[in-house]
Amino acid sequence: MDIIRGCLVLMIPAWLFYQSVAIMMGCLVLLPFYRNERRKVREQEDKRRLNRGFADALSSFSAALEAGYSAENAVRETVRDLALLYPEDEPIYREFRHLQHQLQNNQSLEKAFADMAEKTQDEDMLCFAEVFEIAKRSGGDLIRVIRTTERTMAERAEVKREIRTILTAKRLEANIMNLMPCGILLYFLICDQVYLQPLYETMAGRVVMTVLLVVYAGCVRMTDRITQIEV
Repeated sequence: MDIIRGCLVLMIPAWLFYQSVAIMMGCLVLLPFYRNERRKVREQEDKRRLNRGFADALSSFSAALEAGYSAENAVRETVRDLALLYPEDEPIYREFRHLQHQLQNNQSLEKAFADMAEKTQDEDMLCFAEVFEIAKRSGGDLIRVIRTTERTMAERAEVKREIRTILTAKRLEANIMNLMPCGILLYFLICDQVYLQPLYETMAGRVVMTVLLVVYAGCVRMTDRITQIEV
């Protein structure tokens, strides 16, 4: 799917700016760079899904502790709850399944949580792993500590959701602005091809279109960076 989408993203602007099949095909050399960018976007989305899922996992974990389960058995109950909420390929479900396997291999729960947090580099998981290790070692009220941590994470998540809502609206505006130059070119090509003919048939015109394409690509890149701010 990324290949098809990448071909369209690269070839359509090339055709609009040059009307040359050779240049359209030449633009495909940039396809690996596009796929790399799409991979980064998917990784960021996986991290956001993992963060949202961790809130559900933590709620289930604390509920199991309140029901009288030991911390290790509470993990097992959490995995069962996550299996009902998420598909098997969901990041949070995979991570807790792996955590459960670590416990079955006689690894301590504190170390398993620390390894999971280190692997995912999720800020909430890192904080929770540290708090859980301290509470477990000091023999404190583990349920109260987890509930307090859960409330703090929920408040932070609410703020993040509000910020993402604003960013989503701005991202939509940026996408519309990015499509405008191509839309204008397409309009002239459909309605009055003679008007743009010198830009496609003369050397000076091709130079002008190349400069405009570079500026356009730079603006698209800049707006994409601005609207991809990590919260």
